[in-house]
Amino acid sequence: MRPINSVSGVMDFKTWIIRYKDRESRRGDLAYDISKDARFPNSSDKEVLLHYLKHVRQAIPEAVSAFREAYRAYRSYLRMNYDAKMLKENESLAKQLKELERNLMHMEVQMQFSMEDETKKNLIR
Repeated sequence: MRPINSVSGVMDFKTWIIRYKDRESRRGDLAYDISKDARFPNSSDKEVLLHYLKHVRQAIPEAVSAFREAYRAYRSYLRMNYDAKMLKENESLAKQLKELERNLMHMEVQMQFSMEDETKKNLIR
């Protein structure tokens, strides 16, 4: 249902802002206007979006200001999602490392037993 960036797993700006369209605020007003604008770019590039607002839609300064504030909040959303993703990846890597360490210890124990067996065989001969 939501356009999600397949690489990062996060929403693009348009999808993110439209979640606020029913709020009574500057962000809500901006979101409502964007939700009704079929030509609003499906981009998350700040310069592309600013150009569209200023030059294509000829948005009033208050709308541009609301966009700038909303875009700062969107950047925070991106950072939080990136941090959460990195934390999950780090946890996964830590689990993999522990498993590798366990396997290595098991292999070392097996090698030690094999060497002891080989030594006993050589002593018997």
